[in-house]
Amino acid sequence: MLCSRGFQSSLSPLMDFYWPVRSLWPEVRPLLSQRDLLQRNLLEIKSSLELMEKLQQHIFEELDNVPSSVAIQPVSYKLDKEGD
Repeated sequence: MLCSRGFQSSLSPLMDFYWPVRSLWPEVRPLLSQRDLLQRNLLEIKSSLELMEKLQQHIFEELDNVPSSVAIQPVSYKLDKEGD
């Protein structure tokens, strides 16, 4: 029968050995989740752009429906200087 000290001494060189492949393993999963996060963000951006395009089209349609007798003028505004 093996004594516990003899068993530990026989495995200790393997336990102390540096395994570079094992050290890279935890980095694999974050790369996959980063890809998923990027894909999700791109889909959200695409959806936002589609909504903005619909809004822009709606605004243009409303502007086309304004009677020609009504003049559309820009909004006037005044910028205040900071610190005044």
